[in-house]
Amino acid sequence: MWSHCLIVTAAILTHRVLAIVVGPVADLPIVNAVIAPDGFNRRGVLAQGTFPGPIITGNKGDTFQLNVVNELTDVTMLKSTSIHWHGLFQKGTAWADGPSFVTQCPIAPGDSFLYTFSSADQAGTFWYHSHLSTQYCDGLRGVFVIYDPNDPHKDLYDVDDVIEVDGVNHEPLLVDSIQIYAGQRYSFVVRLLSSLFPIPTTYVSIS
Repeated sequence: MWSHCLIVTAAILTHRVLAIVVGPVADLPIVNAVIAPDGFNRRGVLAQGTFPGPIITGNKGDTFQLNVVNELTDVTMLKSTSIHWHGLFQKGTAWADGPSFVTQCPIAPGDSFLYTFSSADQAGTFWYHSHLSTQYCDGLRGVFVIYDPNDPHKDLYDVDDVIEVDGVNHEPLLVDSIQIYAGQRYSFVVRLLSSLFPIPTTYVSIS
């Protein structure tokens, strides 16, 4: 039994709602903030102060330069950090992969780390998250989208949106109550209702 109440929340990340989009070159400040994704206030660790974090985008073959700036100050939570770019191969740039104590030391408070890597021939929907202990369960995660300007499947969809589904705990996680989610994104097709969005009913590809 988990000591924290768990619910599932969903966010549709699209140009139709306010969503921060950055990349392929950007500063990514990591800050503390109080959030209430399920209606209950709790302390969080967030990229650019939002939950989920900003959508990072670029094109196939781009070089990403993401400067992660540690501005964490809450002494009741982990204050060091690192970011893992989940699903990216990092060929020749293993030092930029992000796992703390594996490929890098954690980023200390008041310091920064410039992650520089190429998307090479990869394209699709990925995600990024903290790779220090349970920190990503406290909100430090977001979507990473790499577009293919020559997408061979672009005639199969009209709109390219992202739905993020997360489990949310009311309180920050402790090491003795670790809860890790698979967090993988699966491609599927849904039918948007015209009553939900001001566009004609259509099929859309969502990752």
